[in-house]
Amino acid sequence: MSYEFEVLKQRFDEGELNISEYLPFPIKESWLRCKNNALDMKGGLQYERLRKNRFAELKYDSRLLIESSKNHLQRLHDSVADAGWSVLLTDANCNTLHVMRSNKIVNDDLFSAFDSGVVLNERNVGTTAMSCSIHSKRFTRVYGNEHYNTVLTGLNCAALPILSPKGIAIGSINVTNENPLNDPTVFFMLKACAKNIQKQLIYSMPETLVIEMTLSSGQFGELTNLIIGVGPDTSIVGCNEAAQRFLFNNCPVSNQKFQSIFDTPFSDVLDFGVRQQKIFKLRATSGVFLTAKVVQSFAQPKISNNPSVQSIPDHIEHQVDPVYFGDPNISKSIDRGRKVIGRLPVILLGESGVGKEVSAQHLHLESQCSGKFISINCASIPESLIESELFGYQGGAFTGADKKGYKGRIAEAHNGTLFLDEIGDMPLVMQSRLLRVLETRKVNPLGSNIEKEVSFQLICATNIDLAKLVESGGFRKDLYYRIKGYSINLLPLRSRVDKIGIADVILRKDCLNKSMLDEDVKRLIENYDWPGNIRELRNALLYADTINEGDDTITLEELPEEYHTLVAPLPESPQACENKKSLGKVDIEMQKLISTALTQCKGNVSEAAKWLGMSRATLYRKLPANYAKSVSS
Repeated sequence: MSYEFEVLKQRFDEGELNISEYLPFPIKESWLRCKNNALDMKGGLQYERLRKNRFAELKYDSRLLIESSKNHLQRLHDSVADAGWSVLLTDANCNTLHVMRSNKIVNDDLFSAFDSGVVLNERNVGTTAMSCSIHSKRFTRVYGNEHYNTVLTGLNCAALPILSPKGIAIGSINVTNENPLNDPTVFFMLKACAKNIQKQLIYSMPETLVIEMTLSSGQFGELTNLIIGVGPDTSIVGCNEAAQRFLFNNCPVSNQKFQSIFDTPFSDVLDFGVRQQKIFKLRATSGVFLTAKVVQSFAQPKISNNPSVQSIPDHIEHQVDPVYFGDPNISKSIDRGRKVIGRLPVILLGESGVGKEVSAQHLHLESQCSGKFISINCASIPESLIESELFGYQGGAFTGADKKGYKGRIAEAHNGTLFLDEIGDMPLVMQSRLLRVLETRKVNPLGSNIEKEVSFQLICATNIDLAKLVESGGFRKDLYYRIKGYSINLLPLRSRVDKIGIADVILRKDCLNKSMLDEDVKRLIENYDWPGNIRELRNALLYADTINEGDDTITLEELPEEYHTLVAPLPESPQACENKKSLGKVDIEMQKLISTALTQCKGNVSEAAKWLGMSRATLYRKLPANYAKSVSS
């Protein structure tokens, strides 16, 4: 580690965040995110691994990406492995999908990290080339000391995002070496691999006519060529990165019609490109002529029927969607929100812990926008800083301001989604400035007279009644009606129809050891009020998953102790009551013993069970009737 970089890292770790300006942009942003998540720069690493069942589901969800990447990754690996480079494919959350190691790996950290099913996101391991490339949607190198976690300073990585036909980052390709080789040849091959995978993804779209265009009389198949996918209704359903830059000015495709991009009639494409299979000319609306060729007509996609990728593995049972709301009314509202978000602001209403940010992220991912999801909690930012945080500032605008200035969170949301959580807590003076931004779609940083145009989808959230806050003068009426385009009421967990389904999703997504619930836990989930909502339920299940005292089924005893007495014993059936009349002497003596134990333990069932040497579940089944309604934990 160079002395200068060692000092830089130390100063950043001690809280001097402005020093990150000396880092390349994607790495700087990653360091700030890591710091914001309270990640220890000098902490050790324990790589999280996905449970076998969860990893199988993840591969199924990413089957198109895996299949489209397979041959291209193999060719890349064959070319670079002897030079010490290992190749890794991840999804958009930096979960490893496929790994091809170099046989020259020496570093144990690298060896253990490079395995399928390992979680390599920033919250787990800090800055990586994968996370930086996915966030920035650009080629990124993270060498040695640029890794946030000092344990990874012996690794040198480069990565590129894999973009879907809609231009959304759905994964990444990473190459890593223990030697700090700045090899332009390897990086060129990495970029070529990513472009070829994106092209294959376009080819894999069902019922899509694919057109390849050259900017001159060059050869078809070149990586710089423009590729678009056209649906049966002549809408543009996808394109590669080159076409997005050239034809759409880096804006989302958004199902634009073929005729809005080209002056050439689509009938010419069908005639010359499909029927006659000839090379033809396309005239863009800008007047530029392109040489074009239909490389795939309306037919089944060009992807193999590999059963290991295309079908759901046998051991995976049918389960609810990973983004599951447990209530048909909420699902219907969210689906409508997905349709309107590009044209209207959306406001999410509900108690704390009902999943407002998760819902906002879901709407963002389901939308057509190509930018980032920028989340701002209006209640957590000090009032003295909220203006500069939202709107940014020019260098030297105030004492302590960074000399290079700050872009501001609203500007960061350009072409993406701005999520304003707890908007009811925004100071009135800031409400006025936000209203102006929403009306003009321009932002004016502090200390600057230059306005910057911004375009973003707006999602707000609150757990208070904004209408009443307007009446009391705590919230601007004009801003209220500006953000109230479409309202989604996220019911509290106690009011949702399928609480067990929500718990199942938490088990599948977040738990490593547990995959089922016993009957007592199910009854607890169904009958308890859950004042902390989904957040409280998730914490309870993660607690049981962490202590992991039994098999893969969560029992009541494995939950935090405050839940132990919230489940009353099941009411006895008429048959059980009849059988009770003929209780044998042993059962009567057992009930006397339990009564004595409960008296000794002052009604505490957990202590009584320990005193008797039996489980709480057994004690509950044999509980004397006079104690059924009076026991405590």
